[in-house]
This record gives sequence, C-alpha cells and structure tokens, in this order.
Amino acid sequence: KRDKAILAVLYSTGIRVFELVGAKLSDLSSDMTTLKVLGKRQKERYVFIGDHARDAIKNYLKERILSNEIDYIFLNQKGKKLTTRGIRYILSTRRKLMGFDKMVTPHKFRHTFATDLLDAGADIRAVQELLGHASLSSTQIYLSVSKDKLREVYRKSHPHAK
Repeated sequence: KRDKAILAVLYSTGIRVFELVGAKLSDLSSDMTTLKVLGKRQKERYVFIGDHARDAIKNYLKERILSNEIDYIFLNQKGKKLTTRGIRYILSTRRKLMGFDKMVTPHKFRHTFATDLLDAGADIRAVQELLGHASLSSTQIYLSVSKDKLREVYRKSHPHAK
C-alpha cells in the first residue's frame, strides 16, 4: 500500500523525489487535497493531490506505523524516514515485478506529469509553478516532448498538412 501511494503521489503531483521523502503529515491538508513541499533553495510551494493518489495515501496511512516522533508521511520497514535511495529501490523492485525492461526513475514520473499537463493544454506558466521551477526555461524541456502531439494534431487537422 505504501509503494502504491508513493507511485500515485509522484505522478499526481510531479514532485521531486527529495520532496517526496521530506513530505510530512503536518504538511498534508486535512482533506488530503494539497501538500506543502519544500523544494530547491528551501522554497515552499503547494501541490495538488488527485483522487487516485489521495485514496492511495488514505489506504497506506491506515496501516502505517504510528509514531508521535516521526512526522514524515512515508516510512521504511523499520519505521524510519524513507530515503531517496529507498524510493529508487522500490521503483526498481516494482519495475522488475511488472516485467518492464526500461528503467523507471522518480524523475520519469515528474516528466510524465508535466508532459501530460502540457499535452492536455495546460499553460506552461502553470506547469512551471506546479513543478517549482524558478525559470521558465527549465519547464520548456517538457514542451519539446509535446511538439510530437502538436505535430500529430496538425497533420490530422490542417488541410495543407495532408
């Protein structure tokens, strides 16, 4: 249940892996729709949690080791704060169990989050804010992937493209 919640949160929010392991229960809104994360350069921002990820977190928290001392959302099997290395191990293990040949990294979830938003027509400035990028040029990397989608739409829709 923990692993499912981790995967769901990574995709639903687009947060960095170090932001995920630093996420605290006290930073989660009472209705679990938003999470305050501490990003690069200690910059705080709020991210939104989709229904699927919210349900996964609720299911995980029902069975999570309860501790008054540890405020982090995601814990390892010993009840301690999960590390970025632990997240990478979880992804590697899950990838093998599912029979995927390609590597699955935490950043691929972030990349997919951004690309899916842009492909669905989201404003690049909004995606920049959601990702916590200081510069728009950092976000434009994801826009280049979306050009394939734009090219497909153009070829299907424009009379001179045929």
